[in-house]
Amino acid sequence: MDCQTIRDDLPLWATGDLGEAESARVEAHLASCRRCRDAAEEYRRTVAALRDAAPPTAVRAQALARLRVAAGAEIRSARRRTWARRGLRLAIGLAATVVLGAMIGYLVRGVGLGDGGLDPLRERWRYEGGRTERTSPAEGVVVRGRLLYLVRRNETGGAVVAVDTAAGEPVWESRLPAVGYLAADEGRIYCVANAARHGLELVALDAADGRMLWRFGGSGRGVALRPSRPVALPGGRVAWTVGSTVHLVDAATGAGLWSRSVPGEGPLSEAAATDDGVLVASCRALYGLKASTGEPAWRAALAHRLAPTVPPLLAVAGPRVYVAGGGSGQGGRLVCLDDRGRRVLWSRDVPLPRHLVATMDGVYLRGTDVRALDQASGEAVWTCRADGCGPLTCEHGLVQFVDSARDGRLVAIDERTGQTAWAIAGLQSCGVFQTAGGTGFVKTWDGVVHAVALGGR
Repeated sequence: MDCQTIRDDLPLWATGDLGEAESARVEAHLASCRRCRDAAEEYRRTVAALRDAAPPTAVRAQALARLRVAAGAEIRSARRRTWARRGLRLAIGLAATVVLGAMIGYLVRGVGLGDGGLDPLRERWRYEGGRTERTSPAEGVVVRGRLLYLVRRNETGGAVVAVDTAAGEPVWESRLPAVGYLAADEGRIYCVANAARHGLELVALDAADGRMLWRFGGSGRGVALRPSRPVALPGGRVAWTVGSTVHLVDAATGAGLWSRSVPGEGPLSEAAATDDGVLVASCRALYGLKASTGEPAWRAALAHRLAPTVPPLLAVAGPRVYVAGGGSGQGGRLVCLDDRGRRVLWSRDVPLPRHLVATMDGVYLRGTDVRALDQASGEAVWTCRADGCGPLTCEHGLVQFVDSARDGRLVAIDERTGQTAWAIAGLQSCGVFQTAGGTGFVKTWDGVVHAVALGGR
């Protein structure tokens, strides 16, 4: 396909309303065309911001529906006309720019951005200038030991920065143009960066001083769309999923150990480790891959096919594996399987999932609300109303997250009862909330990292 034909399809691709075959053609082109890829990312970010802005769910759904109707109708109408290509570009530009811009402007004016009044006695320090990719795992903050790592905005787009968790002062800044998707192990920070020639690559930095240790990737083959956050696995390995391919990399050297693709089943989930292999999920099945070669040891079909346009969510706890994604209509589906792929234990309709986490004590899902589900049956144990899109974290018997309703607040819920253990008002974020000692860390929508006292003042 030529670039203009691809760009004609991008508005519907971004909202998930393009057919599966057409989506596959678009994504195949984007894998080799950086200019179209940049345009696709702009559409994706715009739709993601609209979908996850702070108004009530019903308002978001109505606004997104109007976006789909307006953009889709304008594009189809332009295609039916016998205009010159220039006229078609104008129509699509109007549909994408005016409709999206007007809707997001309405949402921003209605609810505002950034934090809405954190108690200054709660704030230990703040670090400004963080890169923001709302609703994307690219913007994550990582806390490891005495250092906090994030991507800071700069003239090249972004750089990884290490910040002292006690004082809030920067310790080092990397030189590479980082995209984000941070992860860490004991001695290394992993991130995704723009390759020198083409596509994206996985980079390892020394956690102590930011020195680049190695690069992996950059060929551009399938490394264009939907890179996942790298996952540090036992045995000195790193798994990195990009589109429909999962790569296993030696954490010490950056040497590729193997790569395995699952064509025709949409983008894959982040990988997870088992005792003897690696797990990865598609919209159709859960795969157990051999640790040594990446060859499929088994394939377990899901009880219901998930939406093929967004990577599924994958969580593992003990002998159970949970896979979640878009289901029929506007909702989602959560499937529980055993970790050997023998059978589906249960499958439940759920709100469209944004984050999934599992522990030995329960499985927790964030969609239009936050809910705990029974591991044995999938029945809801408790439900907590909460707006927003940030990940859940579980520690010390608490489920923690940011509720972006009104002025926003950090919330900790008792994982057994669903009762609020504590809440701190004045923060809105789609980022992960992490703790170290008696301090919590979260990056708000304006790119500011806040260090918040969790105990008494």
